[in-house]
Order: sequence, then structure tokens, then C-alpha cells
Amino acid sequence: MAFSDAQLETMNNASPRGLHFNTGDPCECGADADVSTCSSREYSDSMVYKHKCECGARWQTWTEG
Repeated sequence: MAFSDAQLETMNNASPRGLHFNTGDPCECGADADVSTCSSREYSDSMVYKHKCECGARWQTWTEG
């Protein structure tokens, strides 16, 4: 999946770099986006981060520990 520059900026500002995109549709709000994030442990060494922008867009990222 290819993301626009604005989508990449939104995702990079919402979470630490190094997370992998999982599912959803990141918005193009960019650096000014007000994004809330919650996390959950899926397996012993992986975390899933659920992001929601004030515009209503939702997406998930993940990382292995």
C-alpha cells in the first residue's frame, strides 16, 4: 500500500518511528492532527497500537519487542 506524504506525516507524528502499518486508513491531517492512541499486548513480544484522529480516521500499527 502506498501512502501520500500527508498520510505518512500523520502516522509518523502519531507514533514512534519503527512501527509497522497493520490495518486501516490513515488520514491526511498531517502534523496538526490530534490523534489518540491506545495499545494492547497481542503476544508476549508484540504490541498493537490503535490510532484515531479527530477527523474520524482509524488505523493500527504494530511492533515486535
